[in-house]
Amino acid sequence: MAIPVPGLSEETHVPPSGSRREDPADIQDLLRRLFERRDAGGLTAATAEALIDEARHVTAGAVDDPARRDRALRDLRRVLYTVCFDAGALDRAKAMVDLARPPGLDEAQPLAFPAGLSDDDLREWIKWYSARARLLETDGQFDQAREIHSALADACGLISALDQDLFFVLTNAVQSAYELGDYSRGRHLMAWAEAEAETWPTDEVKVQMAVTRLFPPLETGDLALLLRRHDIIRSMMTGPWSPLLPQVDRFVALTCLQLDAPAEAAARLGREPPPETAGPGERSRDALVRLQIQIAANDIDPVLVDQALHLLGCQESRPNDWAMLGALAVALFKLGRVGPAVLTATLFLRRLDSVAATLPRNPHDARLRRTMILSALEPLQQALVAADYLRGAEDVAGLHAMMLHGASLRSRQYRDWAPGPRIAAAAAAAWAAAEAARGGQADGAAFYCAVMAFDLEPAFPALNPAAASGLCVSFLPRDGRLLRIVYEPDGPRQSVVALAPDALAGLVQRLALEIRLHRDATAERAALGEALFGPLAARVRDAASLNIAPFGPVAGLPFAALLLDGIPLGTGRGLTIRTCGHPAAPVAGQGPRRGVCILSSPGADDAPLGRVDDEALAVAALHGVPAQAVIRDFDRAALDAALRDRPALLHIAAHFRLKEDDLAASCLIGAKGEAIPLETAFGARDLDGIDLVFLSGCGSAGHGGGRSLAGLLTALGVRYVIATLWPVDDEAAARMAVLIHGALVRGQPPDLALADAAAVLNLVPAFAAPCHWAAFQCYQA
Repeated sequence: MAIPVPGLSEETHVPPSGSRREDPADIQDLLRRLFERRDAGGLTAATAEALIDEARHVTAGAVDDPARRDRALRDLRRVLYTVCFDAGALDRAKAMVDLARPPGLDEAQPLAFPAGLSDDDLREWIKWYSARARLLETDGQFDQAREIHSALADACGLISALDQDLFFVLTNAVQSAYELGDYSRGRHLMAWAEAEAETWPTDEVKVQMAVTRLFPPLETGDLALLLRRHDIIRSMMTGPWSPLLPQVDRFVALTCLQLDAPAEAAARLGREPPPETAGPGERSRDALVRLQIQIAANDIDPVLVDQALHLLGCQESRPNDWAMLGALAVALFKLGRVGPAVLTATLFLRRLDSVAATLPRNPHDARLRRTMILSALEPLQQALVAADYLRGAEDVAGLHAMMLHGASLRSRQYRDWAPGPRIAAAAAAAWAAAEAARGGQADGAAFYCAVMAFDLEPAFPALNPAAASGLCVSFLPRDGRLLRIVYEPDGPRQSVVALAPDALAGLVQRLALEIRLHRDATAERAALGEALFGPLAARVRDAASLNIAPFGPVAGLPFAALLLDGIPLGTGRGLTIRTCGHPAAPVAGQGPRRGVCILSSPGADDAPLGRVDDEALAVAALHGVPAQAVIRDFDRAALDAALRDRPALLHIAAHFRLKEDDLAASCLIGAKGEAIPLETAFGARDLDGIDLVFLSGCGSAGHGGGRSLAGLLTALGVRYVIATLWPVDDEAAARMAVLIHGALVRGQPPDLALADAAAVLNLVPAFAAPCHWAAFQCYQA
C-alpha cells in the first residue's frame, strides 16, 4: 500500500530557454496543476488522458517524443506516470515510465547501479525503478517488485544524504517488506526510516511515517496497536490530506479482517461507499474491501456484487483483478449463483499463481495476503462440488493445503486451469469481454453480462415415474437450494433439502475424501442420508426399488452407501441412478439382442491392471462364453466391431482415464497402451438393443458438471450401465464383477444384482469399507 502524499514532487529541472517552444513557466504551472489534481483524488483514466493532452500542448508534443530525453521532460513524464497510476490508467502509466527511463539504464539487464553515477543520477535511477516496481505489483509480479524495493533501499544507502523523495522510496520498501512477510528486513528498514524522518519534520513526512507505522502490526497481530495508530492518522489527515484517508481506512479494514475482527473492519471502513463521482479505480478498491467484510459477516448485498462485476470491466480496476475475482466467486456462491461463481473462481485461480508464488515458505509470514487467498479457496471448493466438479474441487483442495502449509507453487501452475472445457471456453470469453470493455471496444457491462448469463444448471427433464418401478426421487438445484421432488401417483411433490448449499457441498467433499482414504465415513454417510432421505424414511423402508435422478452437488454421490436409520440405502433393494437422458429411438423391426461380448485389456506396461484377464474369463464362464471368445488386449477396431454388433451384454474391463466434463479428452486404454477416445468411440452411435454395458474400470461413470459417460451411453440407447465413481482396488473390482454377473445369470435385473453383490462383498472383512463396493452404481435413462 504505497500512499502518495500531497506535496510529494520530483526534482524538476527547467529546460533551457529557447529549447523548442516549451515555456519554463508553463511547465512549472503544469506540474503544480498535476500535483493538485492528483492530490485531490477522484482521478479517472479520462482525466489522466486530459492532463496528458495538456502536457502535449505545453511541451509542443515533446512529452511523447522518445527522442527527447532531457531531464526536464523525464521528470515531467514521471509526474504524469504518478497521475496515470493513481487514476488506474496503467497502460498510459507504463508508457510514461518507458519514456522517463534515464540514459544508460537498460531494463533488460539485471538491476544494478553502475559505478561512477553522481548522486543526482543515482536518485533518478532509484525513482525510475520505484515507479517500475509499482507497475510490476499491479501486474501480479510481486516477486520481481519485492526484489526491486529491496535493492532500492540498499541503493539509498549509497547516497550521502537522502532527499525527501527518496525517503518515500524507503518507506515503500518498508511497506513492501511487511506486506510480503519479510519481517526481519521490515524491522531493519523501519528503524532506518524512523531515523531519517527526524531529518525532515514536514507534514508530508509525518503523515507518510504514520502510515508506515500501520505495517508492523501485520507481524505482531496487535489489533489494539493497529487501531490506535489508525486513530492518530485520522486526526492528521484533514484538509488537503482527506482524499487519501479512504486508502488508509481500507488497509486497516483488511488488516482487521486478517485478525478476525470483521465488526471492527466494517466500523473502520465506514458505512458510505465513494460517490458515483469518484473514479472507477477508487470505487473498485472500496467495493473489494466491502465485499470481503460482507463475506466474513455472511451478509452479502447483491447490489454490491453487481456493482463489483460492472467495475471489473473498467481499466482502472486492473490492479485488483485477482482479489476481486476471488471475492466475487465466494459472494456469488453464497448468493446461490453457482454457474457465475464457478466461472469467476476459474478466472481467480488463473490469476492466482503469480500472487501465491511470492508468498514466503513460512505459513506464518505474509498473513494478510495469505489469509485473503485462503479465505477464498474453501468456498470455491464448495462451489465446484455444488456444480458436480469433484475433481476440480480436489485441485483447489490441494492448492489450499499447499498455501496453508507453506509449499511453493510451480510457475504458471494454474494459468490455464479450468474444471472442464465448458468452463474454460466461458472463462476465456468472459475475460475477453472484460479486456474489450477496458480497451473501449465493448460496452462496460460486457463482463457482467458474460458472467451472469452463464448457467451450469441444465434444463432438467422430468423423471418419468411410469418408466420406473418403486420410489422415484429427483434432486435438483434451484436458486441456491437443493430441491427434493418425490413423484406420487397424483403428481410430483416438492420440498427443500434442509442443508444450506455450503454445508451440503462440504459434506459431499468430505465423504469423497474419507472414502478415498479407505475410511468408513459413517458420520458423513449418515448426515447425507438423513438430509436427503430423512423426510422419506418410511417410504424408503417400504420401497422394493429406489430410482434417483440426482443433479448438482449430489450428482456423483455413492447413494447405496448413504445411511438411513443406520442401514445403507442400497441394502435389500435395487437402486438405480436415472440419467434422464433421451434414449435413441428403436430401429423398426429390431427384436431383442442376444449374446455376450467381453473385452479386456490390462493397459500400458508401466501401470497394468491386475486380475483383469482373470475377471474377464470368470465372467465369460458364468455366461457360458468360451474362453477363446473373450477379446483380450482389445484395440479400437475390436471395440468398434463390438459396438456395431450391439450384443445384449457388453463387459469392458480396462483402464479408464476420464477428465471431468470432458469426454473429448477422456479415453480408455486398449492393447499396448492405445488411448481410445471415448467421445469418438461411443458418440453418435445407435446402441439401442444393448441391455447392459458393464464398465469395469477406474472412475468409469465419468461424472463432472452434471454430465457423465453413463448418461451418454443411456442416451444412445443402452438400457442399463454399471460403472464406477472412483478407482477401486483390482481384487475388489474383480470380485464385484463376478458377483454381479453371477446374480445376472440367476435372473436378477442389474440394479438388484448390484445390490446383492455389494451386500456379499460388504461381509468380507478385507472389503467391508465403502471404497470397495460403493463405487459401483447402476444407471438407466
